[in-house]
Amino acid sequence: MGAGAAGIRREAWLLKQAPAAYTLQLTASGSEEGIIKLVKSLKLSGPFAYYRTERKGKPWFTLVYGVFKDQREAQAAIAKLPEAYRKGGAWPRS
Repeated sequence: MGAGAAGIRREAWLLKQAPAAYTLQLTASGSEEGIIKLVKSLKLSGPFAYYRTERKGKPWFTLVYGVFKDQREAQAAIAKLPEAYRKGGAWPRS
């Protein structure tokens, strides 16, 4: 599956990643459009993905960035993010 709007990948791409890999969760929102606009505003290369879940019975979209071989590598990548995400906005997740 290719990238969707704004080059953002979706659930199917995430599921194809190595089970031991990590990513950085950047944010979550009730607005899919807001997630897409955010990615366009971030001047970062390479892979963004978001997935849809539900929160309180409404759509909820979680944005993740990058594919890292382990938690240590993901944690180190936070230093390359915009300041807002370096100060507690992003965290590694498997």
